[in-house]
Amino acid sequence: MNGTLEIIDATRCSRAYGEIRSGWRTAAALAIVLTPFWFDRGTRLAILASCVLSGLAWSMYHLKSIATVVFSISLGFLMIYFLWAVDLWKDHSIKAVLIAIGASGSLGHAGHAVFTYKQCLARRSLSELLQPSLGSSRTGPWRVVSASRVAQRILGATLAAAASVLLVLGFGLLFGLWQSKQELFLGFDPSLHGIVQFVSKDPHFIQLIRGLLIAAGLIWLGFWLLRYARRFWTLRAEELLRKDLRRPILILRSFRDDMLAVDRDDEGIIERIRSITLSQRHVFEETITKALANFGPVIAIGRPGEMLPALGAAREYLSDNVWKERATELVAQSSIVTVILGRGDSLRWEMERLFKMEALCKVIAVFPPLKRDELVARWKIVGASFNIQDRSIVSFLRGSGRCAMVATFDEMKRPVLIVAASTKDTSYREAVLEGACRILKTMRPASTAI
Repeated sequence: MNGTLEIIDATRCSRAYGEIRSGWRTAAALAIVLTPFWFDRGTRLAILASCVLSGLAWSMYHLKSIATVVFSISLGFLMIYFLWAVDLWKDHSIKAVLIAIGASGSLGHAGHAVFTYKQCLARRSLSELLQPSLGSSRTGPWRVVSASRVAQRILGATLAAAASVLLVLGFGLLFGLWQSKQELFLGFDPSLHGIVQFVSKDPHFIQLIRGLLIAAGLIWLGFWLLRYARRFWTLRAEELLRKDLRRPILILRSFRDDMLAVDRDDEGIIERIRSITLSQRHVFEETITKALANFGPVIAIGRPGEMLPALGAAREYLSDNVWKERATELVAQSSIVTVILGRGDSLRWEMERLFKMEALCKVIAVFPPLKRDELVARWKIVGASFNIQDRSIVSFLRGSGRCAMVATFDEMKRPVLIVAASTKDTSYREAVLEGACRILKTMRPASTAI
């Protein structure tokens, strides 16, 4: 079905990264939440447990293999001591034992993912390609940000502070409802008649529903304000290029896809509350930008007339009479050109320009998280713009169980497809990293800073 199409599967790496991301946050959260409880069992035990969990979170976040093994083994012994020497099950029933075992097993599994992910990095030789920002602006710090941008950032900080207050109030109300659950359900009759009476007449039920609705509203508004505030802090392209002197990475996309959302791997209770309150849409372009930022400043041409940019690449705003010339310059200057498949006329012109400039060797074509029929239609636009006659990717999109993430092009201008098992943000991150590494390895001399 796929003919001679080269396919690279990024599923293993994306799953490992997702487990690590979930694991280090879980370890950090447990260190914070369980410390007061452990202090009831003794100061030394509390300090030891907090250090072990904090060290495990740090070692997984920084991909420290040996430290992860040491802290994982220490956590195992700590849990054994906790269960047998402290007689935990006698005070808190079998549920506490199951929670402790489940948490230890989950963190151990995440620790094992560190080794898997390091194998992915070694295979890509990623450490040779990832570079920090090469320096600050040559023009001085005070010329980087204009007065209007300072005002924008102050407004963004104000909104973020307001969002934090709302989130504290919302979660505080939820905690209060949980603490008062015995009073709310005191005398509750579990029979069918009792449930009907509780729902229809009991004031405790009305109090519970009112509290949940207020908490959900506060949390929804807090997360929404926090996400909106981040748009005020986004750097403009000229600011980012002054701060980061590496060769830029250009993102080309249709303006209508600026707010396209992507599913996110579950990271715990906070993500679930965000999902329940429908307050958090993870912008697809932001996921792509975070992966590409390892290799250089990520920029894009902004939508004309927009007041605030979407989360993602730093925007450069151009007038209609100069944008084509500037786009051509950016393509020539960039080490990587990322094309998010779309339908716009401007995007079609940009892709045709890429082909005429013979720049396919540094192109990453990204398949957005859309239905397969829409991806087929968008890939046909790419194929027409890049003069690709091979229809193997179309066949793959229509008939494969895997999800197409990214396509790069080899020396013969043939597409190389990078796939994964899902369209979650971790899958896109790893596929984009894989594609960027393939490009920079083939044109290493050209990817150095200017």
